[in-house]
Amino acid sequence: MKKSLFTAIFLGMLGAAAQAQPSSISRNAAGTWQLLVDGKPYIMISGELHNSSASTAAYMDEEIWPAVEALGLNSIILPVAWEQIEPEEGRFDMSIVDELIAGAEKHDKRLAILWFGTWKNAESLYCPVWVKKDTKRFFRALTKDGQPCRAISPFCEEALKADRNAYVTLLRHIREVDRTGRVILMQIENEVGLLAMDYDYCKAARKFLKEQVPAELTAYMKSHDGKLTPYLSRSWESAGKKTRGSWTEVFGDGPEARSFALTWQYGRFMGEIAAAGKAVYALPAYVNAWLTDDAGEEPTTSYPNGGPVSRALDVWKAAAPAVDVLAPDIYRPNYKEILTWFHRDDNPLLIPESAPVPGRALYAFGAHSALCFAPFGIEDTASDGEMVGTMKLARELEPLILESQGSELMQAFLKEGAERDTTLVFGDTRLKVLYDAEGPSYGLVIRTAEDEFTVAGLGAKVIFLSADPAKSAQLGTVKEGGFDADGTWHTRRWLNGDETMSGNYLELAGRAVMGKPAPGIYKVTTFTMPKVFNGVMTHFGGEVGYF
Repeated sequence: MKKSLFTAIFLGMLGAAAQAQPSSISRNAAGTWQLLVDGKPYIMISGELHNSSASTAAYMDEEIWPAVEALGLNSIILPVAWEQIEPEEGRFDMSIVDELIAGAEKHDKRLAILWFGTWKNAESLYCPVWVKKDTKRFFRALTKDGQPCRAISPFCEEALKADRNAYVTLLRHIREVDRTGRVILMQIENEVGLLAMDYDYCKAARKFLKEQVPAELTAYMKSHDGKLTPYLSRSWESAGKKTRGSWTEVFGDGPEARSFALTWQYGRFMGEIAAAGKAVYALPAYVNAWLTDDAGEEPTTSYPNGGPVSRALDVWKAAAPAVDVLAPDIYRPNYKEILTWFHRDDNPLLIPESAPVPGRALYAFGAHSALCFAPFGIEDTASDGEMVGTMKLARELEPLILESQGSELMQAFLKEGAERDTTLVFGDTRLKVLYDAEGPSYGLVIRTAEDEFTVAGLGAKVIFLSADPAKSAQLGTVKEGGFDADGTWHTRRWLNGDETMSGNYLELAGRAVMGKPAPGIYKVTTFTMPKVFNGVMTHFGGEVGYF
């Protein structure tokens, strides 16, 4: 008996020791949010796969892993579908999960698992057939005229119970089999909410609308008064800023009350799933959003009502504290503005899905210390030289980016629309960035020493200026090159003369990758001297005659 007990204890300790340390999201000493993997800061230079790409190991081996390697990614975001791992209630088949983890280990990549549970893109498409068929137990949301839609109601407690059980089983399995910590992040559901509906009119939802607003939400609003999103703040203030009452009493008898009530219910549903999953394996969890433009779109038009859109972030924060990040899926053109909505003191920036626009990656990492940037359908971009070049360049810069996260030593720029230029300020040095009139223009700048900058980008001219009106900033040396995997710098060319307009600016001509222009990396040193007349710039029509 004693021997058996000793053996059991020893094996238990051995198993615990073999378990991977779960990743986490926390603030560093400077207060900047960071994703920690194996206890060290990490950024996901990543991509999200198409919905069906990860459903078999054979397809991953044939089509996906070669594309991931070609792009130089350090991670990918891929779906695991409830219907595939629990085809019959209570009978789980985790073989696809094992194969995905094995593939990630073989290719030395990390994974974020996208849990296609009760909802995917506002509908209940990926839940098992036994869930879809039982419309009494797993009842649907109802339109105002009583018609069921294709989405299970967020007020369905049986759906929450079944989804939570499957998710917890998945997390428990990952904890047991993922000994090298391949899985670092979980996405719960996908782009939730109700399309073309201002509310769910099922019996449970109509009852909930008449109940007291949860104390957690009113307490949150009271403690964050003055910092709430404008949409929430206006609705609360116009109804008298009550801290008790039904949804219509606290937010008025209009679409806002119904939207906030629905939002709370989605948040509670997914927050409970996140908390239950963390109880068995404490991987960070995020929820993604199908976006509104935040400028007046009503929930019945072009986005799912109830999801974590910018105007509803505070409701989600109060309803789902176990969810670490609320993350935007960005296909809209106002990318830079959207990042300011989601990058908040209480919400690190994580972009799990974006249009495949290469410049967005460098801007997210450089301007907002993003934890992740992932274009959607990444396997389709492995033949795009600009995308391949950008993602590989981000990998080259990864150590410098991690060292500079959250500091004023790292900044970025990205042309949108008709923008012509921007200015980056690094203490005593200003960088005037002139965007190319045609084509993409973007980049990232890191000040690595008092007189040294690492500049990465494409399609712009960078003029170095002194903040002192009596002094002129001058280019010292300009080197074009790149970093090896171990961080060693290699110079490809020393640039001067025509390539710098006689020392007047750094031109981000970039590299050629697969026959297409892609961003390049440059090491620049500078010095200052008394201001001098610059006839070269004046002669060639430059905007700066003295500098």
